[in-house]
Amino acid sequence: MDILKHLAIPQSVEHFHVLILIGGLISIVVYPYLGFLLGSSVLSYFYNRKGTRERNRQLTTFANDLIDIVLFNKSVPTFLALIPGFSSIFIYAQLLQSTDAISVGLAGYGFIFLLIAIISLYAYKYTFRLRGVLHEYEGLLESRKHGAVGLEEIHDYSKETIKSHFAFGRAGIVFLVAASFLIVSSMAVTANPSNWNDVSTVFALFISPDVLIRVLQFTALAAGATGVGILYFFLASQGGREGLNGDQRLFVRRLATRLIIGSLLSLPVLVVLGIVV
Repeated sequence: MDILKHLAIPQSVEHFHVLILIGGLISIVVYPYLGFLLGSSVLSYFYNRKGTRERNRQLTTFANDLIDIVLFNKSVPTFLALIPGFSSIFIYAQLLQSTDAISVGLAGYGFIFLLIAIISLYAYKYTFRLRGVLHEYEGLLESRKHGAVGLEEIHDYSKETIKSHFAFGRAGIVFLVAASFLIVSSMAVTANPSNWNDVSTVFALFISPDVLIRVLQFTALAAGATGVGILYFFLASQGGREGLNGDQRLFVRRLATRLIIGSLLSLPVLVVLGIVV
């Protein structure tokens, strides 16, 4: 990835200012959505596993709705995550062309991991629907007297689908965590000139206080963005999600409120800590 820094054409001071402005606008777009995507994916997988284990239809429905909201269609992650993430690679290459900073490589591999994560999460989302269809069809065969052979085949296929479903979810979360860490780290390295030489490898990211604090800040932002997103899409948008009863609304409101309060309490502390560091 560092070859892009050598291919970059030197720019004037005015152009550097424009690149910094564009980089700031990209951060405003990427980080809230990336945080919402990360928080929603983790919560969806957690409540999906819990609902499946406890045979709780309310939790699995909530998990399905959550991943369906954050990945509503392919245009949402493309324009809010992939295109800005890809553009940041070239911005860092232009800004840091005469330095030893590893931001370009971090942003590049972060984009690759992000692409893999979104593909995996879309597979997780679509197998959610297939899982529901197979469950309904399995129940239909059970209600018939002569559906034993078909029932056994559907049951085996349903089990394999569920395994693949959770495997896609795990892979998506793992790659999304890695992508978030690399993207946030690339921004942290770029913003602090002392990191251009001090942070020379990926392993150095884990012992850099500046980078770790930025990652914690993003985690707090992700919690807040997820809470606001849940509160809006489930309860505020056009009267909320259809079919939610009183207990479900209370569950959603409590979950969103806890995420928002945790974010509001931790973010100011982490920002001050980052300034001190």
